[in-house]
Amino acid sequence: MKKIFLLLWFVLLGLSKVQAYEFEKNGIYYDIVNGKAVVVSGGSVMYSGDVVIPETVEFGGQHYVVDSIGEWAFNACSGVMSVKLPEKLRVIGRLAFVDCYGLTSISFPASLKVIGDGAFQNCDGLTSLSFPEGMTQIGDGAFQRCGRLETLFFPSTMKSIDWGVFCESHENEYGGECTCDSIRRIEVMDIATWFNSNRFTERNHHVTAPYADLYVNGDLLTEVVLPDTMTRIRPALFYGCKTLRSVVFPKNLKVIDDCAFSNCTGIENLELPQGLDSIKSSAFSGCKRLKDMHLPQELKYIGMMAFGSCTELISVSFPNKLENIAYGAFESCKSLQSVVLPEGLKSIESCAFQNCISLTSVKLPSTLRFIGDCAFNQCNVGFEFASIVPPTIEGMNPLGDEDNLLYVPEEGIEAYRTAWSDKVNDILCLERQHDWDVTVEAEEKSSAVLQAVGGVSDNEAARNVVRLKVSGTVNSYDFMVMRNKMTSLRELDLTDAHVVYNPYEHYQGYHSWNDSLPDYAFYRKDLRVCKLPQSITYIGQSAFSECRKLTGMDIPEKVQEIGYAAFTGCNSLKEVEFHEGLERIGDDAFSNCALQDTIVFPQTLKHISYNAFAMNGSLKAVKFPVGLESIEGSAFNNCSGLSEVRFPASVLSVGSDAFVMCDNIKDVYTYIIDPFDLDQNTFTAGVFLKATLHVPETAQDNYYWNTQWSQFQGRLVTFNEPYEYFYLNKDLVIDEETPRLEGDTISGTGEVQGPDADLNPGSGLVVEGSESQDLGDVHLKDDGNGNGASVIGQGDKDGHCNINAKNLHIDIQVEANRWYFFCFPYPIDKKNIKYDGSYVLRWYDGAERAQHGRGGWKDWAAGKLTAGVGYIFQGSQSGTLTFQVPDAKFDGENRDILLQSHGADEVQDAGWNFVGNPYTSYFDLQDLGYDYPVTIWNGWSYEAYNPQDDDYVLYPYQAFFVQKPNAEDGITFHAAHRKTKLQSEAARRANVAPRRMRRAAGVERRLVNLTLSDGKVTDKTRVVFNARKRETYEVGCDAAKFMAEGVPQLYSLDGQGVKYAINERPEGNGVVSLGYEVQAAGNYTIGLTRADVGVMLKDKLTGASHDFSEGDYVFSSEAGTFHDRFLLVKSASATGVNGVFAAGEAVVDVENGTIAVSGAAGLRTTVTALSGILMGIIDGNGSLDVRPGVYVVNVGGQARKVVVR
Repeated sequence: MKKIFLLLWFVLLGLSKVQAYEFEKNGIYYDIVNGKAVVVSGGSVMYSGDVVIPETVEFGGQHYVVDSIGEWAFNACSGVMSVKLPEKLRVIGRLAFVDCYGLTSISFPASLKVIGDGAFQNCDGLTSLSFPEGMTQIGDGAFQRCGRLETLFFPSTMKSIDWGVFCESHENEYGGECTCDSIRRIEVMDIATWFNSNRFTERNHHVTAPYADLYVNGDLLTEVVLPDTMTRIRPALFYGCKTLRSVVFPKNLKVIDDCAFSNCTGIENLELPQGLDSIKSSAFSGCKRLKDMHLPQELKYIGMMAFGSCTELISVSFPNKLENIAYGAFESCKSLQSVVLPEGLKSIESCAFQNCISLTSVKLPSTLRFIGDCAFNQCNVGFEFASIVPPTIEGMNPLGDEDNLLYVPEEGIEAYRTAWSDKVNDILCLERQHDWDVTVEAEEKSSAVLQAVGGVSDNEAARNVVRLKVSGTVNSYDFMVMRNKMTSLRELDLTDAHVVYNPYEHYQGYHSWNDSLPDYAFYRKDLRVCKLPQSITYIGQSAFSECRKLTGMDIPEKVQEIGYAAFTGCNSLKEVEFHEGLERIGDDAFSNCALQDTIVFPQTLKHISYNAFAMNGSLKAVKFPVGLESIEGSAFNNCSGLSEVRFPASVLSVGSDAFVMCDNIKDVYTYIIDPFDLDQNTFTAGVFLKATLHVPETAQDNYYWNTQWSQFQGRLVTFNEPYEYFYLNKDLVIDEETPRLEGDTISGTGEVQGPDADLNPGSGLVVEGSESQDLGDVHLKDDGNGNGASVIGQGDKDGHCNINAKNLHIDIQVEANRWYFFCFPYPIDKKNIKYDGSYVLRWYDGAERAQHGRGGWKDWAAGKLTAGVGYIFQGSQSGTLTFQVPDAKFDGENRDILLQSHGADEVQDAGWNFVGNPYTSYFDLQDLGYDYPVTIWNGWSYEAYNPQDDDYVLYPYQAFFVQKPNAEDGITFHAAHRKTKLQSEAARRANVAPRRMRRAAGVERRLVNLTLSDGKVTDKTRVVFNARKRETYEVGCDAAKFMAEGVPQLYSLDGQGVKYAINERPEGNGVVSLGYEVQAAGNYTIGLTRADVGVMLKDKLTGASHDFSEGDYVFSSEAGTFHDRFLLVKSASATGVNGVFAAGEAVVDVENGTIAVSGAAGLRTTVTALSGILMGIIDGNGSLDVRPGVYVVNVGGQARKVVVR
């Protein structure tokens, strides 16, 4: 209302601003008053430029001294630049120069005494003012809204500076005091006179003083000694003197008036005189460095906001004569920790301690009768009441947070609980023990913790526990008590506790497990502090969900996983410290918290799950570790404070909406060479549109042409920072023109080391050219099922290699009690085999088999694995098997593997060698130039392959058996044929059909492939009819059957009972014996996957004859070995089935449920079931997907029956 009144007053004055004037001289209008000339308004006359007002003026033959400028005299003369005032001028009237926007300077004469209300209002060109000695008064709003004023000089004669003189506006948006923000310097000549002048008047407790440094006789005021004659420090005397450090108060001081030291931010300590009676409103408000206040014993009054916003004030001692603490007296004293209020105090007014966020303890006297609205609002504090009679409380949150604890005398506890029924659970007995330190041993049917603090029979025991430390073992019973019965528990220390299993459900459906913080352990608990057991490895689902007072958490070092929603809704949780060992953060784990600044994740972290950190708007940055593999969908949804994201080289995937509504992200860095799949909605559209994408120089094309990453429409910037680490999921080919990847520089040596690398299963690193690619620790990862990483380098005749690894780690995932076949390109020391468990390593002695006709496996006892030799491994537990090779070099040399003869009486036992792929790459059998059978291990059984008939690619380190033919001394692996998995698959797609066609075109060799299955595992054998071969075993075409334990085995036999995996023989009478071995009674199936001739299966036990064109043959068998139950009989009536055949120029390929036709331009192909139903038509080249079965394929009139499996 003050603002409205003052402005209306100015407007009303304007109704009569056109004063009558008596005469005009040189364009200036005058009136004669009391024998003096007064400059008055000339009506609509607009002055401009430099105005000079003369010392005297002649009128009617007399000369008059110009001593006043009347009201509105130069109103709205915005063109006036400067004014020269007469030397005998005494008064500048109200609004004399109002709205003279162009006025930039004015010098006041020594004779000036008074400047009237609003005289220079809105003259915002003025920057400094110097008032002359002798001047006594400046009226209301005289320089209001002169927004560029910075410096003021006041004389010692100044008696009154009225309200709002220098305000930029009369009121702020709340109707409070106006501001003088532009003024930074006040100069005075005489500090003593300044003390006693009525410098700034007040209205309705609003003091209008500039927030400025005070200079006395040219020196900045930093300390002041007030004279002992001073009994009152006037309003705003030192307002805003931010450099003032020290004040010595007078002994006789009684009153410190409004705003006297407000915003003196340099004052840290004050010693107030003992006789001080009153500290008025805002006297010390905003003294942000003030640490301690010892209020004098005679003090009776503390005014509104007296110490408001003294943000570093830690403690206050109150005098005994104090009866009232006024509105907001200590509001926002955010460092104030505890308060002891004196006996005699009767009332605490509204907002007195509001927003004292560090306040934890308040002791209230027995004399207290009233606590006002919001007196302790936003305070998380415990109250101790001395009175047995509850004081009256009023309004909203007079006692702060709704769950603040109230300690009251035992005698009055029921009175308090009756009066304040909404706080029954928060009212505790003052005389009881509230802090406990107990050591317990978990009980099977009860809570040991409850017994330690008083037991079930004491109803108040658990309720009165506020701070609890527990050592020993705890279980579900104890967590139920801590959560449900200890209703006042605020601080919990479980550091030395160990959680043990108990089936009792502390929360419906949940109980405790060993070394795990239970699910829902403290769900919706009013904990402020909780220290977790150091022994736990898992933090359970919703363990702290909606613990809204929890502010920080230290995750123990042994924790490996944080469960679903563990801390969701902890909206006061600002800080979390993670430690090495943590691997997974679960869904919603920290969603809707108050996490701030930066989160640093441990290097061990692998997975950040769905929504894990969503809705943390104050989070400024996240530091992802090298080693992080996945960030799931919505993980950082609505973390609007994030400005950049850096994906380390280890990240494999980032889910949909992972960073949606993070609209302030300006930069996205990825250190990943092979871009992971990015979702269309991983980032908000605005981020895709405007953010800068930073990518490795080596990978620029990878990102530019990647459909998903191309969504970044802002700048694509490359960097060539040293690589600490990179990983691959696919192939990286570094050609001669591509810069090599460099690592960090070793401190002190200047040597540049190679980056570390993880090559995940199926990926490959290929380096071309002679320039070296040096690497640090390289991990080649293999899933144990033939899916491994490849490294392909080159070398020269001088032994130079273009890929060199400081340490090579071949990491293979193995399952417990399963055999694996390995062959390595490097010798490996036993000490460099790393595996968590016991294991067996064996090698194969072909000489023993040659001598005895069986056996050959021997435990490995040497100190080093030999390069190029096969070994088998079996471990006691599932995990990672690592073979370490220091200083590994990847050259481009061919590898020759010599084969041993091992002569034997029986040809099928002679010359067996256990060797393998000597490269860290894939190698196609077709590229070996070795046309004899090899026998591999598929994980559960042996399989024999003949390069003449089969397409098979050896995976890295794969060992296999070969039987040395007489014509060959060894096997040569040519480096030129090394391939990564992706390269191998591409080559297979291009070559397999032509290869199969070439094989099918032969007339001498007719293949029959058979399988035996128990529904889980399938074994196979092959019979090849070839008139050029003998019926007995021949090295080079036949492959003896290696029998595997525990799975069905199928084989053919000759007349001497030799078991064959591949049996190449003449047709003879067209009958071949089939044997099998099974470990359990049950149903088994014999199938036919290829038959270049018609064959039938004869079951001698049942007498049945089976045509495979009608499907597979299912039979029952007891456990055992059976050599003579089945006969494979060549039959003209049976129809052969084939995977590839030619129809003129066309080629039909049948594989994996698809019938594909190529070379059939202009031809129509029909596919018909045996029942006659047309399954589909292919015009020209194309394919058709069909279900397993037997079909007739007709290409341009040429028909053939095929089996689709």
